Amino acid sequence: MKLIHEKETRKFQTLTDDARKMHMIEKYFINKPYFLKNDNTGGFITGIKLEEKSRVIVDTKLKVSNEITMYSLFKKYIEFHGTVEETVSPERYRIHIQAVNVAVDERKHIRKLVDFNVVSIGNLRVSRNVINASLFNIPTSVKVHLKQYQQMLTKHADEVIVDVFDKTKEKHEIVRKTCKILYIKNTGDEKSYESDDPEKFINYFKSTDSELTDLMREYKDKKIVSEMIVPIIYTGHDGIPIPLGYIQLISKTKPIDIGQADVLLKTGAEIVQKMRDSNTVMINERQKIVNISNEGMCIKIEHEELKRLMPEQNGLTFDVIFKLTQPVTVSSEIIYLAKDNDDLIIGIKIIGFSTKSSDSTRYHSMVELLPG
Repeated sequence: MKLIHEKETRKFQTLTDDARKMHMIEKYFINKPYFLKNDNTGGFITGIKLEEKSRVIVDTKLKVSNEITMYSLFKKYIEFHGTVEETVSPERYRIHIQAVNVAVDERKHIRKLVDFNVVSIGNLRVSRNVINASLFNIPTSVKVHLKQYQQMLTKHADEVIVDVFDKTKEKHEIVRKTCKILYIKNTGDEKSYESDDPEKFINYFKSTDSELTDLMREYKDKKIVSEMIVPIIYTGHDGIPIPLGYIQLISKTKPIDIGQADVLLKTGAEIVQKMRDSNTVMINERQKIVNISNEGMCIKIEHEELKRLMPEQNGLTFDVIFKLTQPVTVSSEIIYLAKDNDDLIIGIKIIGFSTKSSDSTRYHSMVELLPG
């Protein structure tokens, strides 16, 4: 199995001297079942005899290569890295343990191997086009949605702009980075450049590098009486918010009412939902779970379209299907992705559940009931 990418790197204490390795082998390896890294059959490898100089005899039905990594979970995750020196007999090998890695942090939840007929995943929702506003790769379909809403909102002010952020404009950058609303009720009033609600609205006076007098002069020259810029924050199936664009109202006749902010926030949410719906691919075919825990799982992707789409994804939404119970919908972040022959192996972290308050509790209780 070939690792394609990994977002999080586990921190280890590495032991290489024989005395410490021999102690770890005797205490944690002999007569204990270990998994073989990059094997997804669910089989084990077991140490049966400790020899001198960190050599160990193991039994396994698994196919082993010259260099192997065996792992298990006690209070901490442990890896034994070794080289196969001799095939003693069929399914029995002599291995030289060259290093022992002990995770610095304890794992919070035990991973459980599961059967496809007991629990699997289905109704996978992934993005047709991965949106990354920082790389300026905004799909054309997104821009089309924005322009449609610009036409719909024309009556809200003398000038209405709905577009992706222009990073060359200071105001846009302030709104994008803070994900807050820029609202200047009266461009001729210095107090309008401050904010009484800093959690929702930008204090433009403190946020800008420009002199207040220069800003007021610029607005006066453009005959702008009032302005409001509301961010459009896109959230994909990975749950990560992306400040994608904005709705801008410009009035040259009268102050914009502050109530417009909530109207435009609601409109922005509506735009995002339509974007997400049109940008979502739904795969109904069930996929296998290799192992599962309270905080995530490792899944095996065999569906051809998913195998094509997944390497570009940051996360996905899907249903966890437990036997004889209603599915639980979860949102997830991809932690690592690897290729196993023709299939993909994906490690994911659960970052959220559906809006049903019971789903989180139900998922954790069902995982606890699984054997392992």
